[in-house]
Amino acid sequence: MSSRSYPARIGTTLIVTSVFASVLCLGVAAVLYWQVAPRVAGGQWLWLPPALLPLLCLPFVVRGYRVDGKTLRVQRLLHESTLELTGLSEVEQRPRAFAGLLRTFGNGGFFSFTGGYWGREIGRATAYATDLGPGLLLRYPTRAVVLTPTEPAALAKALRRASGLPES
Repeated sequence: MSSRSYPARIGTTLIVTSVFASVLCLGVAAVLYWQVAPRVAGGQWLWLPPALLPLLCLPFVVRGYRVDGKTLRVQRLLHESTLELTGLSEVEQRPRAFAGLLRTFGNGGFFSFTGGYWGREIGRATAYATDLGPGLLLRYPTRAVVLTPTEPAALAKALRRASGLPES
């Protein structure tokens, strides 16, 4: 079976927060390196964590999504995360993918919106997203998944077909 890739939509909010967070981290690293490190015993390493944080977040960038048989592959910068489509009960297109969701753990805009979320209506959710705008909500019996492809309708159709759900 052939698979098709669906690129992730990069939103303005993600661009702004990623640039801001990167500049902030590098600024803090510079201040620590030139101002604090010379005055503190063992301070020569204080600048490393904020300088490395952007690099540590980069591998988790969401580049796109690929439906491969009964598996959804979330394409990251250096690897893929896999989600089985078995048990998928609904694929819902949403005008605001994150409406009603609160982040409980994860990355809230440093190159992606990924991790754990919770909402009163849907319960526990995992996000693999790059935009706060239109997206998909995949509903399973005990959890949900948020995706933000450039073409939500096309990916929704492919996911329904792969999981055996009726077209809507």
